[in-house]
Amino acid sequence: MVELDRVTCDGFLRELPSYLDRELPDARLGRLAFHLDTCRHCLALDRFERSIIASLKRKVRAVELPAGLVDRLAAALVEARAEGRP
Repeated sequence: MVELDRVTCDGFLRELPSYLDRELPDARLGRLAFHLDTCRHCLALDRFERSIIASLKRKVRAVELPAGLVDRLAAALVEARAEGRP
């Protein structure tokens, strides 16, 4: 069994959220993807995180919004922009 490179794995774990959201430069995404190709431990964690995200997305889509909520939110955004609020 290959001993894990803790520094590389620690670095991967620190960047996992940004990696999953593809918020990193392409070169960094590539290096992290290469690490996943060579590290079963981090690959398992990546797959676990992706499964959690997918499960949450399914559950959120299944929630029925109260009638008119989308319209009220849209109106509030228009009002905030008109008042110069972000």
